[in-house]
Formats: sequence, structure tokens, C-alpha cells
Amino acid sequence: MNGKTIVLRNDLIVDVDLTLLNGAIRVDQDKKIKVISGTGNVPTTLTFNNEKISNACDKMWSEIESNDPLCLLKVLNGTSISQAKSAINFSNGAALYIDASTLTNNYRNIVLSSFYGLYPFNLTDSKISGSYYGMLPPHSTDFLPYSGVEINNVNEVTVGNSLLPSYLNEFKKLRYGIVANASNVNVYNNKFNEIKVNTPFFNLINNSISIAIWTRDGFSTSTSQFINVGNTGVNQKNYFTDCWKGVQVEGSMSTLIKGNEFKNNTGTAHT
Repeated sequence: MNGKTIVLRNDLIVDVDLTLLNGAIRVDQDKKIKVISGTGNVPTTLTFNNEKISNACDKMWSEIESNDPLCLLKVLNGTSISQAKSAINFSNGAALYIDASTLTNNYRNIVLSSFYGLYPFNLTDSKISGSYYGMLPPHSTDFLPYSGVEINNVNEVTVGNSLLPSYLNEFKKLRYGIVANASNVNVYNNKFNEIKVNTPFFNLINNSISIAIWTRDGFSTSTSQFINVGNTGVNQKNYFTDCWKGVQVEGSMSTLIKGNEFKNNTGTAHT
């Protein structure tokens, strides 16, 4: 479908391959786009190519959702997603490929959950950002979007891609760039700018109010958990500039923070 503007007043269920190109989707309050496999477990791919997805009214819409491992979402070539409660909420190995696109002023931007292998996730040459008091109700009183990428109970996932320098992602003006709970995470080829709540009163109350990468353990003591932030390989460096904290690790886990660049941050790394 090329160049069309679509207004969704109800949930949209996608169960066949669909490409939306050079158009716009406006989604009503609390409505969602859900991707499921077709009849007979036929895989489904939904592709947004230079598509603009945002709100249809003065309230936030819900999310793009899938918990189906036979499904793939591609977000490509200047696609923008904004004003969602959780822009992309995927679990159970539903695959996600994002390249050269932007997510802006979503309360949660990307949420990946509940997968016991290497999560099929690609994020390249893309920007996840917010603006001060830039979200619609019910989050209009929140200073910044909550998270860029949130990872819950995933055996392993890589945020970023070190194959090419042009694949560098940017996280900017968020409370948390990456939040990981009970998950193993690799972070390569990203830059984190202004990950902070720019209000000194808030920062005095809670010095962990804003962190570029925040990871917490949650596995049983018999299971090793790790976080790798950068390394000395080509394009594995991450850049942290003007953040409240760079990296915070809570709990017992193997931690590698290597080859990164930190500038003008209040705190660098905390374990």
C-alpha cells in the first residue's frame, strides 16, 4: 500500500504479509497494531517503509505488538513512530528489524520479553529520543520518555550492530536508554546523549533517576548472567555524553565495560 493515510479507530490485526510505503498511520487512543501468523501457522511479515505512525487524537495510542515467533516487523527507511505508550512490544521471539528510522516521544519505545535463545533483534542507524514534556496524556506530566530499549527475561540480546560504522544508533533525552531485567545483553555501536532528567531537584531525591544503561540481575544463583558494553573490536565502542549515569549494574553478574568513550557525565559506571 503506497502513499495512503490510514486512520485506525479499532485494533488492526495483521495476519498476512503487508508493506506500507510512503504513507501515514494515525492510531486512536489505546488502540494497537497486532501481528500474528496466518492460518496454518504461515509466517507474517509487516513492513513499514518511510511510514509515519502516530496518534489520531490528543491521547496516546497503545502499541505494535506480537508474541508470535513466526512474525517479523521491519521498520525501514525514515519510518517514524511517535506518541505510543509502548511503541513496539514484542516477546517470545517475534522478530524485529529496525534500520534508518526514528522513535520519538513514546513512553516506552522498544520492549523485548520472554525468550530463551538469542533474540532476533536488529537496530541500526536509528534514533530513539524524547523531548521535555513532549508526550501526550496519560504521560503529558512525565518529564521524559521512560526507556529506549527495555529487555525482560531474555537469554541474550544485542543492542546495536558493529558491522559498519554507519550503523551507529543514538539514544537521546530519555530517562533510561537501555533497561535490562534478568537478561544477558551486549551493547555495541550506540551513542547516548543527554540521558538525564534535567531538573536538579529530581536528581537530589534519587541519584539513579536517569541512566544510559541500567541492568539488574534476576536469574537463579546457578545461572551466570552477563552485560557487555563495548569492546576493542571494530565499531564496538559506545559513546556516553552528558548523561546522569553511564552504566549501572545491580546484582551479581559478569560485567565487561571496555573501549567506550565517556564525556561530561555525572557518573560513569556503577556496580
